[in-house]
Amino acid sequence: MQISTSRFGTVSCSAGEIWLFPHGLIGLDDHKHWILLADPENERLGWLQNLCDHEMALPVVSPREYCPNYDVHVKQADIAPLELADDGQALVFAIVAKNGFQLTVNLQAPLLVNKQSCIGRQVLVANSQPLRLPVGTASHVTKAAA
Repeated sequence: MQISTSRFGTVSCSAGEIWLFPHGLIGLDDHKHWILLADPENERLGWLQNLCDHEMALPVVSPREYCPNYDVHVKQADIAPLELADDGQALVFAIVAKNGFQLTVNLQAPLLVNKQSCIGRQVLVANSQPLRLPVGTASHVTKAAA
């Protein structure tokens, strides 16, 4: 399948690469189908590209890249729809935001994705985590954030 994007031009993906977030993301309830694209200039950064809104791409990182002891504590009811057999079956991402010239990572509302079923959900953690963990300057993000 070919997808036209505003940041990356036309990209190819297969049906198995599409992540379904049945409830959308916080503030983006209608945005349910996404793919993860690698950033061509920063291997630690990925882009969650929406399939219906070609202007919408969110920069994401592994939260453990910036907070090695990051541990996701969520209510069982929040992750039950992901049908995870074990913790190793989940991919965990944090959304990067630009706050002036500073980049921050949202550790309060990570994205969890079942690697096998490609079902995802944005959850609110039950333990105390920063909403805006500073991670660097805006020059680290190579494409304009949505």
